[in-house]
Amino acid sequence: MFSIRPMTAHDIPAGLRLCRVSRWNQLASDWQQLLALNPNGARVAVVDGRVVASVAALDYDARFGWVAMVLVDPAHRRQGLGTAMLTAGLELLAHLPLVRLDATPAGYPIYRARGFEEEYRLVRMERGVSDRVAAAARVGVRRMTPADHAAIAAWDLDVFGASRRLLIEWLAAGAHSYAWVAEDASGITGWMCGRHGFAFDHLGPIIARNHSAAAGLVGACVRASPGVPMILDAPSDAPEWFAWLQASGFQVQRPFIRMRRGQKGIIGRPEEQFAIVGPEFG
Repeated sequence: MFSIRPMTAHDIPAGLRLCRVSRWNQLASDWQQLLALNPNGARVAVVDGRVVASVAALDYDARFGWVAMVLVDPAHRRQGLGTAMLTAGLELLAHLPLVRLDATPAGYPIYRARGFEEEYRLVRMERGVSDRVAAAARVGVRRMTPADHAAIAAWDLDVFGASRRLLIEWLAAGAHSYAWVAEDASGITGWMCGRHGFAFDHLGPIIARNHSAAAGLVGACVRASPGVPMILDAPSDAPEWFAWLQASGFQVQRPFIRMRRGQKGIIGRPEEQFAIVGPEFG
C-alpha cells in the first residue's frame, strides 16, 4: 500500500530520481520552481518510506490550474498510483473554474475519461549538436534585459491567458543565454526564454507576432550556443514555422496534446505562441 503526502524541498532529490528513471529532462531547479510557485501544490506517494510517485499543481492567477509531473516509478506502475496522483492534483485545483495539462498520447485516454477535452496539438522538436540554421527574414534581435520584463509579462498575460511574470523572470535569470527579444521601430515583436535540462536544453516560451520574428529569435539563440542539444515544444498547426525548424536541424521527437477540463472558451492568443515553456509549466 502507498500513502500520499505533501511534497517538500526535502523530497526534491526523490522527485529528481523519478525524472531520471522515467527518462524525463527536468533538473532539481525545475522542482524548486514548481514548489516556489505553489508551496503546497505538489504531492508524493510513499511506499515503505520511499517516494515512488509525484504530481505538481499550479494555480495561474486564479484563472486556471495546471497539472504536471505525474510520475510513477517503473517498479510500481500498474498499481493505481498514476490515477491516485492525478486525483490528488485535481483536488488541489478543485477551487478553480478550469484545469489544463499537456498529455502524452499514452495519457490522452486517461485524461479523456476524467472529463478533459483537447485544445490543440503540440510537437516536441529535438535538435542535436548541429550548428545549421536556416535562412530567415532579417529581424532585429537583442538580449533580454530586466527592463523588458514588464512589457513582456503584459504581452504574455494576453497570449497565455494568465500572469507568468515570476516564471519569466526565473527563466531569464537562470539561462540568460536563451533570453532574447525581437524588435522593430514599433517596439517588441517577439521574445523567448529557455532553461537548462538533463539531456537537452529546453527553449520556450517563444512568443511572437509572426513566424519570422520567432525564427529570428531561435536563430540568434542557436548561433550564440553552438553545439548544445536543444528541444522545444511547438504547435503542430503552424506549417511555415514547422518547416523552418526542420530546415534548421530540429526533428520530431514526440507529440503532446494540450487539454482542458471546465470552463469553455478560447484562452489567450495561442496563435502568437510558437513554443510553450514545457509540459511542466504550460
